[in-house]
Amino acid sequence: MSPYDASDVASALEDRGIFIRPLEDPRLGPGYVRVTTARPEANRRFLDVLEDVHRAGRA
Repeated sequence: MSPYDASDVASALEDRGIFIRPLEDPRLGPGYVRVTTARPEANRRFLDVLEDVHRAGRA
């Protein structure tokens, strides 16, 4: 089980302009997402914003 709720993470990322959806796989539980980016720059931005969200304690 993940220590985070993917809906909370998705909401915090959306507040920063990144849109993802929780995976919603009953086998995994509520804490998982799958992220796909097309370009390395988009991947870097996602990771930077996710780190920001984590540090802020939003998710």
